Amino acid sequence: SLVALFAIATPAFAQNGALTGRVTDSDTKAGVSGAQVVALGASGNTAGGTVADDQGAYRIGALPPGTYTIVVTRIG
Repeated sequence: SLVALFAIATPAFAQNGALTGRVTDSDTKAGVSGAQVVALGASGNTAGGTVADDQGAYRIGALPPGTYTIVVTRIG
């Protein structure tokens, strides 16, 4: 199973911020490369997304202030 760790970074602009984190395997704690990471806004619409790098790290930028649900998927 996958574990997504995230933190809210300091906003790059006065009105927007970013979510950063690392997707890891819950058993081995190894980074999961190629995981699809999507931020869903309160209405359920996609606010942004990215693919985790070879260490499982991700960054979704240009997000307006708000509450997000993070969805992580990986085939394989």
